[in-house]
Amino acid sequence: VFNYRVAQASMIVVAQQVMPMPEGSTVEAIFDVPGTATRQSVKQPAMDGKLTYKLQSDPLTHIVKGVQYTVTLRVLDKMGKEIDRVEHVYVSDIDQATLPSKPSVDPITLKPLPPQP
Repeated sequence: VFNYRVAQASMIVVAQQVMPMPEGSTVEAIFDVPGTATRQSVKQPAMDGKLTYKLQSDPLTHIVKGVQYTVTLRVLDKMGKEIDRVEHVYVSDIDQATLPSKPSVDPITLKPLPPQP
């Protein structure tokens, strides 16, 4: 996701629960980190009654148009054993160079920043 207002890019996965998860489960998203050979893990504990989980990477750089990036979604039991896994490869349709170098709004308040001289 390219957020032009705050001049940041990140990956987001939204998972919809379709069957009950065992007590103590964790939902994990693992994102490719563009420009590196590493991946970032983001976890959320599963909660009773919660059906949708949104997991977001840290801000990313070096995103290149036409490059494939893999996102892995896992459900782990309370012992950390994988009980479900979905993996998808996405191809970026936009390049990091199109993102503004400076935000147009304050990232915290979302109020417009004064024009730069």
